[in-house]
Amino acid sequence: MSLDEALTTLLTAYHGYYDVNRESPLPPFAAEAEFHQHDERYFLMRSAKLSESDSRETVYFALEEELSLERAHALAETAWQDGLKRYTPEWNHRGADVILIVLTGRLSADAAKGIPKIRRGKSYALSLKGWSNFRLIAFDVHSGAMAYNRLGQPLTDVLRNTLCKKGNGQ
Repeated sequence: MSLDEALTTLLTAYHGYYDVNRESPLPPFAAEAEFHQHDERYFLMRSAKLSESDSRETVYFALEEELSLERAHALAETAWQDGLKRYTPEWNHRGADVILIVLTGRLSADAAKGIPKIRRGKSYALSLKGWSNFRLIAFDVHSGAMAYNRLGQPLTDVLRNTLCKKGNGQ
């Protein structure tokens, strides 16, 4: 499976829940996806609002023939900085995660060792206005090998179930 085919398959899975942008993503990314959720809690009627919260996720998809640790750091920094610019936390803000998914033809050994150490996070007003987390996963489409940071670990099932069932990877 080529990198473009893997990206198309992955974006098809994300399309049901996310607003996918493949036409004009931020360079150097091949695509972006955004998810917004607004939740309100009432007591008996709408005028008796107990609480409300907003959650967001911005996902960046990168295609790399060979992923080195330096390139992974550069992609992570670009995604994190752009993701933080996209929203302004307010009192009803719960969380705004930035996710980077790198599809690669070859995951270098230094990248596989270094990606788990790439961590970013930010709280707003001592978490009273929410927080932002950074999730990172790199997936070698030829071998099925993955490298991810601690918060990116839940994405392994998504990638494995979406891309490996197509006859690719382990």
